[in-house]
Amino acid sequence: MNWLLRWAIALYPAAWRARYGAELAGLVEDAGSRPGDVVDLVWGAITMQVSRREVWGWVGGLGLLGLAVGAGFGLSEKGMYIASADSLKDSRSALSRTSLARIINDFELYPAERTREPIDDIIEKMRADIRISNDRVIFRYADAGLAVSALERLGTTPRPGTEYDPRVWLRLRMAGLGLAFGLVGGIMALWIRRFWFRRAFLVFCSALTGGLLLFGLGTRLPARYTSISKLRAESPERCVGKAMDEIGLAMELGNSLGYAPSGEELALVRRNVKLQIEFGNVVAIQSTFDGPWRARRMNQMMVTRLHQLAGGRVEMLDPPSYPERPDFDWPGALGIIGVLAGVGTGLRVRWPALHEASPTPA
Repeated sequence: MNWLLRWAIALYPAAWRARYGAELAGLVEDAGSRPGDVVDLVWGAITMQVSRREVWGWVGGLGLLGLAVGAGFGLSEKGMYIASADSLKDSRSALSRTSLARIINDFELYPAERTREPIDDIIEKMRADIRISNDRVIFRYADAGLAVSALERLGTTPRPGTEYDPRVWLRLRMAGLGLAFGLVGGIMALWIRRFWFRRAFLVFCSALTGGLLLFGLGTRLPARYTSISKLRAESPERCVGKAMDEIGLAMELGNSLGYAPSGEELALVRRNVKLQIEFGNVVAIQSTFDGPWRARRMNQMMVTRLHQLAGGRVEMLDPPSYPERPDFDWPGALGIIGVLAGVGTGLRVRWPALHEASPTPA
């Protein structure tokens, strides 16, 4: 008999299988296996194992819980104010990195993002929040006054008043995702409860849950990227010794960022940029930051500084590389750990019902 059919028959209640299982298996074997037999047997097992009250209790209850959680996250999302103005005269200059970095720093825009994201990612976010059409430029931000002030700094004359976008579709989408995850979780919980005697199914569910949870945690951890370059310079010891000088480094970093760096930013650069002198007056530069674009930009900044300190007598051997992958794959590693932990948990679970003996036929 097909192993799928045996698996489908094993889904029926133990008491029922003890009494009718052999007879059903014989009937299925005599009739021959057809593609629809597995579906019919599984559906019969579900209707026999699951009562309507349990469906509403598990699937409906967890579905409502997921809907409530998703709606809560949706309501926590702030609405956006839309400030509008006449079209920009010089959009290229207004939307340049230097201009936007100065606006973000002066008005302290995106405070939450600034604590966990590099300035270059925040600049790209601001560019995405600015919309330019033929006769209008708009800026979407969570604060109406700051949205108008930012447009003024861009060199436009804001129109009176702002529009408010409650972001209804975003909130509905998050509530819908919560409902979907709740329904799926309810179905899985129902199956685990009713088919707990299937050890393999329990191990699979726990491994899948552990893997997804830790994989999701890994995506929230900051990824580190490393850019590497090499150059040959005269008197590399003198150049490397002066490269990390605080005053000169602050001036070069300010030219690169477009604004005066803070003490924390200077300390971060001095900690994450490594200079090493190799054979033949070769200087290896290694910069490690939480973004590939930022890692390469800091490497280019250090190359420019060494070029100035060496008086232009520099031979570029390897230009600053653009790291395509992070130094360590946190999501993949934590996902594997989660799967292994889930398998171990599934194998070690000791529910009393797991060891209950099946009733013997009369």
